[in-house]
Amino acid sequence: MKIRLETIYDYPHTEFVKHLQRTESFRFITWPILSFDPANGSWPERWETGRNLFRCLFLGIAPMGKQHINISYPSQGVEANGLFVLRDDGEGTLMQRWDHWIYAKPHGENQTHYVDEVVVRARYLSPIMTPFSACLLGFFTRTGSGAGENTLHLSKHPPARAKPLYWKALA
Repeated sequence: MKIRLETIYDYPHTEFVKHLQRTESFRFITWPILSFDPANGSWPERWETGRNLFRCLFLGIAPMGKQHINISYPSQGVEANGLFVLRDDGEGTLMQRWDHWIYAKPHGENQTHYVDEVVVRARYLSPIMTPFSACLLGFFTRTGSGAGENTLHLSKHPPARAKPLYWKALA
């Protein structure tokens, strides 16, 4: 199943990209539904290219097996047009495939056009794990105070409002 989330954030592109590269942002986004413990015992400050092994916990207590997070930067940084691409071509105990692409590019003044796309193939319990993955991806843009708006929560920074362009699951 392919899941795509596309949003415009009222957040400066340069700062947004810095947050995408920080492992702290990943931990904040996935908590409290999922938590990850690195196999080597320590988190890097930024995502580094390569394969990283994590132990995954549901709600911080129920083991969900191991997850490989395989980070690459296909755009080799920020391209001339401002496009930034981060990819996690991961897999794990429950997920046979987790091909996650994140795109961010400038949009207007002090805004970021964000696209989150993931192809999910569950190893077990596909009817449960695939919709769960879609919900987790949607958790990134939690409902804000305004009707039809979402809020991006980046730790140590005030929330930035976002207008979702679309969020859909594609078979």
